[in-house]
Amino acid sequence: MKTQTTTSTEREAGVQAAPPAMAARAPAGASRGNSFAAEQLLARNDGAGAAPKTLGTAALDPLKGKLTGPELMINDNPETFRSPGLIGSTIAPMQDRGDATHDFTGKMRYFGLAQNGSGKALKNSLVVKNLEDRPLTFTLKGVIFGKNVTPTDGKIPKGYGPSGFRGPHAVAASSFLDAKPGQNGFVERKVKVGARELKVLNEQYHEAGDEIFSLVDIVCDDPKAKFRVAASESEASLGARDLAAIDQGKYPSAGKPGDKDFADAGPNKLGRPNGVAAGSVFAGGRTITLRPGLQEGDLALGTRFKNAGEGDRESARLQAVPANKPASGKAATIDEGNYGLEYKLDYVLDNPTASALTCTVVFTAPQSRAGEAHKPLGGELTIPMDVNGKRHNVRVNARGEGVTIGSFKVAAGESQKLAVRFVHMGNTFPPAGLEFRVPGSGSAVA
Repeated sequence: MKTQTTTSTEREAGVQAAPPAMAARAPAGASRGNSFAAEQLLARNDGAGAAPKTLGTAALDPLKGKLTGPELMINDNPETFRSPGLIGSTIAPMQDRGDATHDFTGKMRYFGLAQNGSGKALKNSLVVKNLEDRPLTFTLKGVIFGKNVTPTDGKIPKGYGPSGFRGPHAVAASSFLDAKPGQNGFVERKVKVGARELKVLNEQYHEAGDEIFSLVDIVCDDPKAKFRVAASESEASLGARDLAAIDQGKYPSAGKPGDKDFADAGPNKLGRPNGVAAGSVFAGGRTITLRPGLQEGDLALGTRFKNAGEGDRESARLQAVPANKPASGKAATIDEGNYGLEYKLDYVLDNPTASALTCTVVFTAPQSRAGEAHKPLGGELTIPMDVNGKRHNVRVNARGEGVTIGSFKVAAGESQKLAVRFVHMGNTFPPAGLEFRVPGSGSAVA
């Protein structure tokens, strides 16, 4: 595939041109030179296959750590919208969605998951409002990925083939980890925004029926400057009148309350999981003391089951936004498990015994109750992971199963570091477990 190009004017405005085959709506069956369907986004599973006798959620400890990094704005409700409009906004109160105005300072991270159910090709736009009385320059950097519209250079992440690692969310997550501008939806650009001005940072063509996954950092050249952010879907590029309406809270919201894909949204609440989280990176880990027969683990993506990290104490970093109770509760704004959350987990495998031990690390889809069964076609958990710098395309097929992501021999009296990094881009079925297993007496894996 050839890389899609934009004009110098488009680059200056932060606009991604529509692929040539899609500039106008293509007739049924037409060739799409720069597109690829979800069925093509497949890869082998790099793990060692299903691991039996996984621990259930009750036997796992919540991840130990805390939210760090810039605040995270989350937009995933409605995931499928049937009428264009604002997906989310901290610039002004949204029509039929309530007041989620919020000032970011210096930088923020944006996560968006939006499926175009309008039946028409649209423009997916990110907008920034400069709250300062002087011009500011913003750097936009991250992945904006649509399975049928994202320009690629033909280098789909290594290992993608016909055996089940599927989904645009997985490719988007892999692209975010790779951080290579111009490849698989990863973008990087600078945009100057005048004093008190609203400006489009990025515009992405959004084909009817397709999802766009976004995870981008917006960083200001002044770390103390205040700004606000909005995301929209529109039939035409946003003009001066549109931007003024967004600024005044008069621009319509995407979708309508009562639509199928809203989760408890209404006139005064955004609906789960939309909101602004206290951080975008979950930094955690602990020391695992090895012994023969060990089988223990941590619970990740676990907000539906247990609070994690700092719990309520994280709320001290948040203003009173969004006014989103009782629909979402704490899970949408302050606990570990948010969409768009990046995980940086640093473990130490410590062997205090007099013999060398081998620790196997397994990524699991734990059962919350005995006999719980769930096996979606796209996999229970389909997530690219970096383990000590090595990429693993991990797919766990069903509840109660797991995949080995590493095996580490630790000498007697010594320790070894283990670094695990991944990004939660959605289209998964939490929670997840990280199990640590050592064969030996009493072990289910002996």
